[in-house]
Amino acid sequence: MEQCSSSGSYNYMINDEIIFNPDKRVLYRVDDEANVETLNTPTTKCFLLLISRNGIVDQATIYSYVWGENESMITPNNLYQNISLIRRALSKLSPGINLIKTIPRIGFSIDTEIKVEKIPSEKVEYDESHERHENPIEVKKEPAPGVNVAPNDVVKNKILHPMVIISLAVLTTIASALFVSSTSRQSSYFLSYHAYLNNDGCNIYTSVTTQRDIKFVTDKLISKCERTPWNYVSYSNLFSDISVISCAQPLGSNKKNSCKSAYFFVGS
Repeated sequence: MEQCSSSGSYNYMINDEIIFNPDKRVLYRVDDEANVETLNTPTTKCFLLLISRNGIVDQATIYSYVWGENESMITPNNLYQNISLIRRALSKLSPGINLIKTIPRIGFSIDTEIKVEKIPSEKVEYDESHERHENPIEVKKEPAPGVNVAPNDVVKNKILHPMVIISLAVLTTIASALFVSSTSRQSSYFLSYHAYLNNDGCNIYTSVTTQRDIKFVTDKLISKCERTPWNYVSYSNLFSDISVISCAQPLGSNKKNSCKSAYFFVGS
């Protein structure tokens, strides 16, 4: 399987305050090059793939690009640990920044409301003497969405105190609000997708205005539109692959949905 390629001669400026240099595997502030966060190789590949894309990157694509032939040995926790490392490094350089969005049960996306600019690396001079060589950060494993974690203790039956009941009710209300908010955010990601084909119940959307010949992919999607009529195609100019999320219902709808992902690698 083709590995995630290097960024070549490009860096990325995030929110006009952070530089991501994939070749050096570092993040640092524009106004303070001594303030550096070093990433490991898989984390760097994860971030490069996400930041170079226009739209959602599904988990299958990340596994293939970052770990290649070893992807079968990688667990969801490995993926989520790498995403956590990226978020932690970003928050150290810019507290409160929330660049990477999680799309439940699908993948990840860069927040389009945060400015990300691809810039030639020769425009950015980086002093390697500032790079810190630290021990890998230990990150608490995050369970993948939808995975039930067995409780450590069995709660004995007892009469609940009224305050406990009130607290549980409040927590339930908050959880419901967060779920609705999450669903709304997920739906908003696809509002920026462009209609490529809407015909006889078959709906295909792309993450950017079509600039490449993707007919060989759309032909495959059309043949399967009877089962999965809602299709979201993501690709970028940096990578030659095309990833697809196909669903029985439009993403973000309140109806019970079933989705699957696939990706197609196109030779350069």
